[in-house]
Amino acid sequence: MKKFLLVAALFCAALPACAQTVTFKASYLYDGQNPAYGTLTLTPVTTTGQPASYHRPGGGQASITPLSISVQNGAFTLAGVPDTALTTPANVCFKAILSTQNGSQVLGPGYACLQPTANNSWCTGGVCNLDNYLPGIPPLATIGGAVSIYVNGTLTSQQTQIFMNGSYL
Repeated sequence: MKKFLLVAALFCAALPACAQTVTFKASYLYDGQNPAYGTLTLTPVTTTGQPASYHRPGGGQASITPLSISVQNGAFTLAGVPDTALTTPANVCFKAILSTQNGSQVLGPGYACLQPTANNSWCTGGVCNLDNYLPGIPPLATIGGAVSIYVNGTLTSQQTQIFMNGSYL
């Protein structure tokens, strides 16, 4: 029985799904048309955006202090990010902020609650690739061109039409 437990423990240690942390990376972060240079910070927050402390997978308390990594030529790799499926509370969020060298922040509102875990839509085998992450914002309306309204041959107004969910508003 001891040999079985030892083999099972060694096998589990070799599998990313058994790990308690993930590697967080990206290769294609842009500041406008150019690869980004700056600092990415991951701040632990609740789903409503409040700073959050949490219990780390495997033990120990984590404070609200952000994790930070340098971004060079649009790329970074940060190992040891907690698997949020294993934190307490479960599914803690990380708010991602990319501050460029000139001080601007280039990630919008869709990056307020990243939940890196061993496997999900943008994480595979314990590696979370921000290049595959889809920002968490709802679809935006399509803005149509200006519409001119004529009554009895006289221009009465011009409006911009908004197209959303298959119809004009």
